[in-house]
Amino acid sequence: ENLARIVKHMDKNVHNVLLSHAPPHGVLDSVDGKHVGSESIRKHATQFDLICCGHIHEARGIAGIDGVTVVNPGSASDGYGALIYFGKEPEDIHIDLITV
Repeated sequence: ENLARIVKHMDKNVHNVLLSHAPPHGVLDSVDGKHVGSESIRKHATQFDLICCGHIHEARGIAGIDGVTVVNPGSASDGYGALIYFGKEPEDIHIDLITV
């Protein structure tokens, strides 16, 4: 309900980014062979150009779903992170996974 309300009042910008603890269901969300991501985030994913999530530390990576980029930078306590560069067009997003 909260995400639906947020999306309803959101202005469309060049880049709409969702920062979420949980990943969308089916994307970077596998634990012991089961998908444990959020159905709600998956339902609203196409309202965003980029979804940055965490929670599933084993699922560090970059993936796509329905034209949306999803990134899990990994656990910061292990020195993982991501650098995200935004261009002038919605699809112009470049991500570098880093280790510090």
